[in-house]
Amino acid sequence: MNVLPVRAGGGAAGSPEGRPLWLRIVPLAALLVGLALLRSIFLTHDPPAELVEWGLNVGGFLYDEGWWTANARDHAVFGEWLSGEFDPIIISPVSSLLFRASFLVLGQGLVQARVVSVVLGMAGLVLLFSILRRTSGEKAAFWGVLLVGLYVPLLIVHRTALLESSALFFGILSVWLWMRGSPTAHVGSGLAMAAAMLTKPTVIVVAIPLCIAALWVPARSRRREVLSIVGGLVAGGLIWWLVWGLVQPGGMVRMLSFYTGPRWRPMNGGSASWLFSGRLEAGPSSRSRHTSRCATSSSSRPPLLCWQRPSSCRRGGMGGCPGVNRYSHWSW
Repeated sequence: MNVLPVRAGGGAAGSPEGRPLWLRIVPLAALLVGLALLRSIFLTHDPPAELVEWGLNVGGFLYDEGWWTANARDHAVFGEWLSGEFDPIIISPVSSLLFRASFLVLGQGLVQARVVSVVLGMAGLVLLFSILRRTSGEKAAFWGVLLVGLYVPLLIVHRTALLESSALFFGILSVWLWMRGSPTAHVGSGLAMAAAMLTKPTVIVVAIPLCIAALWVPARSRRREVLSIVGGLVAGGLIWWLVWGLVQPGGMVRMLSFYTGPRWRPMNGGSASWLFSGRLEAGPSSRSRHTSRCATSSSSRPPLLCWQRPSSCRRGGMGGCPGVNRYSHWSW
């Protein structure tokens, strides 16, 4: 069972009695079609630069599209998953598999990668409507999805080939399954949350309150519910470890070292600040050191940060930017 309030009649209590069915379906269909169009038209266009810059002199928000689709692209083009120093599939296997599936069905390219975010973004909004309808009624669900769907940062995320759209979908799916109330659904909730964290590890901030909420249920069902959710989480983690921890231990250590090494420091103070803000930037010494390596490297595979476009190249195209070759993660 769950502790969220559920409206009588499966959530339909938010609608006036006797209201024709078409008056409920047509506005919802129009809302979903409108939100889908906002996310799907002109996918070749980038968001305005002033909305997406995140403060790094060596890269920016949009360059992460190539950063995180690198393994799927390499497998589609060259037939190999792990082809460089930075292999995001090791810490984000779910997103890499989703991008690869899109390339398999639709072909290879940036738009095909962005389609993953569009589809899962809309699926997440549909699940959100179901959750709100169940807890607060149909009218609240309609306006809630409208406001969330028009939120500009979320709209940008849903139109770009980043991790957040997929991670949000699995996080919302986890809550939706948890509300179903059955032990099987609770295991599915844990698996969905594991998938969210294997899409973007920082989604763990959603798993924590979900487990805490499970402790609020009546004592006679608490143990079963907690064990079901935690069991799903552990199962997802074991799958990840068996696939990568045993098969590619060196790659996993390298990726963990990359994100925990001294080259990264919190933007807003100490570690506690980062925990709540989730924002990181590369230290000045790290930037200058790797910029120097980019300038002097003669290797066919340039150093890690050479794959990030420097600030002088942000709006000037690829000409003159170091490290632009088949291994450049931000180019197609």
